[in-house]
Amino acid sequence: MQITACPKCGSRNIFQGRLKDGVLTGYTSRDVCRDCGYRGSPIIFDSENEYIKFVKELKKEESSDESVDISDYSVKDKQVLEDLKDISDELDDFKEKDSVLLKNPCSSLGFALFIAGVLSTAGTVGRLFGFTGILVIAGIILIIVGVVGPKEEELQKKAMRNRMKSLPFIAGVLLILDGLFGGFIYLFLLFEAINPSIVVPNDLALIFMDYQGYLILFFSIEIVFCVFCLIGGIFSLVRKKWGFAILGAIFGTLVFVPFYVLTIVAMVGLILIAYTRFLFVK
Repeated sequence: MQITACPKCGSRNIFQGRLKDGVLTGYTSRDVCRDCGYRGSPIIFDSENEYIKFVKELKKEESSDESVDISDYSVKDKQVLEDLKDISDELDDFKEKDSVLLKNPCSSLGFALFIAGVLSTAGTVGRLFGFTGILVIAGIILIIVGVVGPKEEELQKKAMRNRMKSLPFIAGVLLILDGLFGGFIYLFLLFEAINPSIVVPNDLALIFMDYQGYLILFFSIEIVFCVFCLIGGIFSLVRKKWGFAILGAIFGTLVFVPFYVLTIVAMVGLILIAYTRFLFVK
């Protein structure tokens, strides 16, 4: 059993910071200790014995610090100690600001997708095939989930984890079906674009011939999206590699046929995966 503790006071009452703690969820990575107010990365122990040993060492350090008397130090020595303390504080601040691997990356990822969707309006392909709107919607969904989704403090409760553990499985099934069905459709369309036949109506066959190069490229890209969607679904099914699972769901939202049904299905999977991010194993 893993134990998360504060590196400053050893308290186990340390959780991801919220807005009331001065931490902007999704954009800062600092955990907050409810006992001493420490902000930064926690220490994770693999066993109770390691944690107990750490707490004992902390108490020893505290007692030794209290017994140190610097009144007899020279002015130069005192200045050196002050300088070292300032450097140590600056390094601690730098480490906190430099930690960009977030426990809750949904909002940051959503913001990136939103910006990508807005920027894609400058491209003909993005406007033509609807990438712009889908990316913007997916970005907004992730931002919302990142803000209102459960925090680590709430997920410490076993009952809540048990209620949520089926959601990644449902998302995985949806994405796998999405990827398989979309891949089958786009493979068929790709073969028809390469060699139009009587299987499709004559009018559609003429369109395939007129825009053959563009359609072959588009169908090929969509097949790649379906493959990523399928892989993301597998990772979600086994609750591993949240990053790959969420990436697969995002690619799944860009699988449009038929009539954006697969896009909507992937959106549902995206919400479920984003909401249950803490349940995934790295």
